[in-house]
Amino acid sequence: RYSPTSGGSQAAVFGSRVYAWEAGGYGPRISVYDINTGNHLYSSPAIGGGLVQQVAPFVGPNGIVYATRTQNNILTDSLVAFADIDTALERLWSVPLGYVPFASFGVGPDNSVYSYSANHEVIRIDPTGAVIDTSQQVLLDYPAQPRMAIGADGIVYVTNGGFANGALYSFNPDLTLRWSTPVVNVNVGGPAIGNTGILI
Repeated sequence: RYSPTSGGSQAAVFGSRVYAWEAGGYGPRISVYDINTGNHLYSSPAIGGGLVQQVAPFVGPNGIVYATRTQNNILTDSLVAFADIDTALERLWSVPLGYVPFASFGVGPDNSVYSYSANHEVIRIDPTGAVIDTSQQVLLDYPAQPRMAIGADGIVYVTNGGFANGALYSFNPDLTLRWSTPVVNVNVGGPAIGNTGILI
């Protein structure tokens, strides 16, 4: 495949499908492949113009595919949700996304999607595409590269990608702050949650 830049080469897997960014003449698109054969099955329409795409797509536990379009352009940067209907990717909704190269995202136990605003906030999006909660501003370096993990209890953990100002935040599912702690030079490290609930 013709992959976009750097982190955009990463793929997501759900069932027998692989979802990956692919460069196109009208901008990056999500292409779907058969995990057993590697055959290309179908692709989404292009999501905005341009070439740069540094964040992997992800898939929720309900099979919804999320395209994380971010290239530092307010005209194109958005989180787009698709339903895989076995013959095509059907666009469900789109929410503006901040410039967060190398970020990671999450889906809570209630299928809420957690993303980032252009104002350096964590946002909670319900399955219909409505933003229902917003966190306080998170201190981010430039470019912002936050990472996220969500526990089975719905607690959201976010590292801010910082160096001297590196930090780990813990939010309730509604994005009210539980606590934060400095983690100098956290960069793109963590958070990760093991299957016994240990946070790294």
